[in-house]
Amino acid sequence: MWGRTVPFSGRLSKLKGRVQQGNTAVMLVQKFYSVSELINRSCRVTRGKEPLESTKLAIVRECIFKPFFRLHRLLRKQWMKCLIAIDEYLRQKKEASDRRD
Repeated sequence: MWGRTVPFSGRLSKLKGRVQQGNTAVMLVQKFYSVSELINRSCRVTRGKEPLESTKLAIVRECIFKPFFRLHRLLRKQWMKCLIAIDEYLRQKKEASDRRD
């Protein structure tokens, strides 16, 4: 079932230990969401932005913790770091597009 729900799950397992989970979460967001789905969005819904689509975000979370299994008590803390990394990526993307306009 795991391999069927996430088409590149095999590649994710090779990332284990090579990149931080936050960076991996950002890469997955880039794959799962179109550019238009990322405009004025945020994971933590701050500054009047709308939330990212929750179903896709749940898949990102599953992808992160399947190959990077941690103790249960650390999962929430690690996921919050991933959300911060994704929000930072979205802010930087918006700032770059604002500079071009």
